[in-house]
Amino acid sequence: MGLLSNTLLLLSTLLLTHSCYSAHEHTTTTSRLTPTSLPLDILLETIIGASLLCATIVLSNNQLRPIAHRVWAGKLEREVGAGPWGQLDERVGFLNIRTKRADFAEFVKAEGRS
Repeated sequence: MGLLSNTLLLLSTLLLTHSCYSAHEHTTTTSRLTPTSLPLDILLETIIGASLLCATIVLSNNQLRPIAHRVWAGKLEREVGAGPWGQLDERVGFLNIRTKRADFAEFVKAEGRS
């Protein structure tokens, strides 16, 4: 990030911080009996600060590349040996409840606890 983007990032952060502080002070100093909306200067400061922050973050990035899932998954398979869906190949199959119940019944009979 260059000097300009760092300066804009600092400026936008200060704007947002000041607008949050101003909104807090406005809500604590106004009467709670008569609710009022935020003044226009606080709203504008918040919108400008947030917009400037978003624009600075997006524009200060070096190079935006398109997302290609197949490239990422292929690289992962070559380096690690398993792709993002590798755990599905090694999952346990379905458990046969009837077989387990029959095995347990035989175990109980063998123990003599019927």
